[in-house]
Amino acid sequence: MFKILLISLQFGLLYGQNCKVIFNDESVVSGDIQVLDRKFLYFIPLGAIKSEKVSVGNIRELRMVDGVLPVLYGSVKYIYVDGSLIRNDIN
Repeated sequence: MFKILLISLQFGLLYGQNCKVIFNDESVVSGDIQVLDRKFLYFIPLGAIKSEKVSVGNIRELRMVDGVLPVLYGSVKYIYVDGSLIRNDIN
């Protein structure tokens, strides 16, 4: 059991953080973040192979598995760089 938990944690750290994107039209898509900057989110939706580029202005809420909200109503609070969230000091 411990080996299964360890392997799942390793895959989670290797392949990005799980997130849920809620768009302005209230549609919801789950996936893995690749890059989040001040203008665009690149993420791989669950079941997809390629990453998708989404304008931050089209996102109502980006919710991480741990409850952090990097994007709220098109405003970027955190950027995602090299596997970690960094506070966006420029609004």
